[in-house]
Amino acid sequence: MNIFVPASLKEKAKEVLLKNFEATGGKYVCPSWPHYPHQWLWDSCFHAIALAGLGLKDLAKEEIRRLFTFQREDGFIPHIQYKDKKVRIPVEAERFLYLNWRVHSAITQPPVLVRALKAINDSEFTLEVFEKTKRFFLYFIRFQDPDSDGLISNFIPTETGRDATPEYDRFYLRIKGWGFFGRTFNTAAYFAWLFWTEFKYRKMGWDIAYVARSPVDVEDLMFNCIWVDGMYILADLAQSQEEKEELQKFAKRTEDAIVERCWDKDHETFRCLAKDNSFIKTLTVSNLLPLLLPNLPHEYAE
Repeated sequence: MNIFVPASLKEKAKEVLLKNFEATGGKYVCPSWPHYPHQWLWDSCFHAIALAGLGLKDLAKEEIRRLFTFQREDGFIPHIQYKDKKVRIPVEAERFLYLNWRVHSAITQPPVLVRALKAINDSEFTLEVFEKTKRFFLYFIRFQDPDSDGLISNFIPTETGRDATPEYDRFYLRIKGWGFFGRTFNTAAYFAWLFWTEFKYRKMGWDIAYVARSPVDVEDLMFNCIWVDGMYILADLAQSQEEKEELQKFAKRTEDAIVERCWDKDHETFRCLAKDNSFIKTLTVSNLLPLLLPNLPHEYAE
């Protein structure tokens, strides 16, 4: 589907992206200078998509290449690569909890990476980063599926990209109503819980085998659907038929698990799952993401 975008809007978009690129010293496009000066994983993927659409493909490639400079051997890519060693208090207080807090964070973000490769649409570049991208996607099913049911678990809300998403409200004390005081209390309670949760994870060495013992375990619809979408695209980019079929198999397993386990037939909607595989009844934008699934049964889509 082609969407008409006025030339004036394209120029304004290009101006904003280039301005945020220059603000970092020409290293990457930050989300919003000076409020968000670092490089965020999925923000950069969206930046690369926009840059490619604006004819700045070389810049889009460099945006992706820089993400891989911090990739671990197991495939993990951190959700933040910090611009410098300066820590802004209280906004970045949790940074002290990361094992390598001067460099990058110790959690990841939704894997939009393959969508960026598709937008860049350069076969040589795809070949250059394919194996690294594959390792990133396989990381999630190897290390973040503790019950081996095909659904990826998230142990902290910031990993979903929706930092204060209500699916995690059940894990900390919050109050309803009370106007401004209630909102202030809930915000303070959330950040205190987030800090404490990340503190516990640091003590566990960010080892998923230990982290999985925590009651905080959400099989997030949006995260899983983005992963499935990316895996199918990655399969299409594979060089061999054998590899293509292997990646499709992984994608289909998780896609089937979403349809079979996350569909709430009584309310005709998909749900995120808690650690005991019960439905999380909260409705957010995440509940709509199964529409991304290529093999979603028509009656469910309706």
